[in-house]
Amino acid sequence: MFSKKINRREMLQGLGLTLAASALAACAPQVSEEEKATEAPKPTEEMAATPAPVEKVTLRMMRVGGSMGEHYPQVVEMFMEQNPDIEVTMEDIAYGDVWMKTEMGFAAGDLQDVVHSFTRYYFLGASQGFYMPVDDVLQDLVPDYDDYYEVAMENIRFEGKLYGLLEAAYIGPTAFLVWNRHLIEEAGVEPPTPDTDMNGLYELAIKCTNVDKEIFGLEMNHNTIGRLCNTLRTYGKPEYGVNGDTSSWLVSPDGKKFRFVDNPAAEEYFTKWYRPLQDAGVLPRVFESGLFQAGKAAMFQGHHGWVSRLNKDCEWGYDPKDSLLMPVGAQGRRGTSQESHMKCVYSQTKHSAEALRLSAFVTGTEAGKLSLQTHGGLSARKSVYNDPELWESYPHYKLHHETLLSGIVEPYPMPWNFRDQEVLDAHKNLFAPLYDGSTTFEEVAPTIQEEIQKIVDQPRP
Repeated sequence: MFSKKINRREMLQGLGLTLAASALAACAPQVSEEEKATEAPKPTEEMAATPAPVEKVTLRMMRVGGSMGEHYPQVVEMFMEQNPDIEVTMEDIAYGDVWMKTEMGFAAGDLQDVVHSFTRYYFLGASQGFYMPVDDVLQDLVPDYDDYYEVAMENIRFEGKLYGLLEAAYIGPTAFLVWNRHLIEEAGVEPPTPDTDMNGLYELAIKCTNVDKEIFGLEMNHNTIGRLCNTLRTYGKPEYGVNGDTSSWLVSPDGKKFRFVDNPAAEEYFTKWYRPLQDAGVLPRVFESGLFQAGKAAMFQGHHGWVSRLNKDCEWGYDPKDSLLMPVGAQGRRGTSQESHMKCVYSQTKHSAEALRLSAFVTGTEAGKLSLQTHGGLSARKSVYNDPELWESYPHYKLHHETLLSGIVEPYPMPWNFRDQEVLDAHKNLFAPLYDGSTTFEEVAPTIQEEIQKIVDQPRP
């Protein structure tokens, strides 16, 4: 599959033409005084004050709809002010339609110059030649590329190469725990602390539950494999990475085996932690978005962007200081499962250098700060999160920043064949009886493993 690259020759072509014009001017024949007198009149001051029209390159950029895209108009306007030779048009795509529209656009040869991508389908797009590799030109066109979090950049490499710039880097999709201080106080208990582990969270959740008032002690967010993996990875030893303790990983490090029946973490979690809390009325039987916002759940599990959203959405007055990293397991292991949003350049764009400049700007520091003000989650820049003033109001951003620098952030559980969307669809159906309590781990685990392994065994699309 053809995949376009920018090289320094292409990038410096304009500069070369300028130098060539200067050389030709130096070699031109001399003009006599009589010939000068017959030349066209020199421009007047009024004529000189009129700037020559700028020939613009027009770029199309995919804009994710909803709150995630609220900051784009202001960011794009700033970019065009700084780059008067580039005109940017935004094309709105609903978040859930991004991959479908990307496939359709590529098949039709009409994909936007700058497209949105997400971990779930980024690797599939890179493998099929949708996106342009960018390693060779980062130093020239993105001079501050080392401001992106290194671990997140490494986790999105496909066959050793980068095919996009990070717009958001999540420790994990459910790496943070937030709580309703009013319900905590009403239960007469103290909120979680950095020393609280999963066993302590279990006890605290029971104490915060009030069945008579229909108050759940805790919402665990497991509606994707990545989110479930984030929790299961707390089990085991605190030895991270593909060469560490991978016994709790749902997908093997090489991506070729789905591990559920033979996963001791999954068995312990669902039989000794999840199901007992479910039976006690601590956990809702089905994940219902909005329970925490409605003041019906004492604690909630989500990613770091949720803290800013909840600050706006909770009428009962959520305080952003009421948040911590999800508790570690009994042996001190932290659960992480890297997810990222990316901006990628269409591999067959006619304006690759300009498109990469736009990608760098919309994933840059200024854009990240604007995103935090509107959406709360879109940035992968150290310069955005490493801000003591920000930490005063949102101390969880300091935890987020420090964790991304710690080296313990493990990659997303991606199947080797990149059929993660198919795994997600199977997960929704196969795991539903486990999540709603209508069956047990022992009863359903063999079927889950068998059916998802069938997907993992298929070739790459």
